[in-house]
Amino acid sequence: MGEGLLAHLGELLSRQCPAAHYGLITDSTVGPLYADAAAAAIGGVAPVTGVTFPAGERNKTRETWSTLADRLLAAGMGRDGAIVALGGGVVGDLAGFVAATHLRAAVTALEDVIGLVTTDDVLDRVFSSFCVGK
Repeated sequence: MGEGLLAHLGELLSRQCPAAHYGLITDSTVGPLYADAAAAAIGGVAPVTGVTFPAGERNKTRETWSTLADRLLAAGMGRDGAIVALGGGVVGDLAGFVAATHLRAAVTALEDVIGLVTTDDVLDRVFSSFCVGK
């Protein structure tokens, strides 16, 4: 991505993905190398909760997902939070699933208040903050 960007992660997130709380998900390989620096950068703009799981494809399980989600919820991360994946592969898969299920809970709550919310409604809102298409 670029040299020295980790130190600016909080600033980048606050501009591109503002949130009241960030959940930093990583594994036992990447975490020891970069999690403290990432958490420090993010912590400059909002509370951050770091969660680490054992590295490896064998840990891409429902139990790992449940542990990550439960730890973030216990730390007070609500619907106004955002998930940051620190790592690739399994880290991205699990972080994406945690984020998706967290978003699904928010959509369900929104539907309770305003009625039916379509997938397109959600994707339009999510992608309106990013420079990517759906």
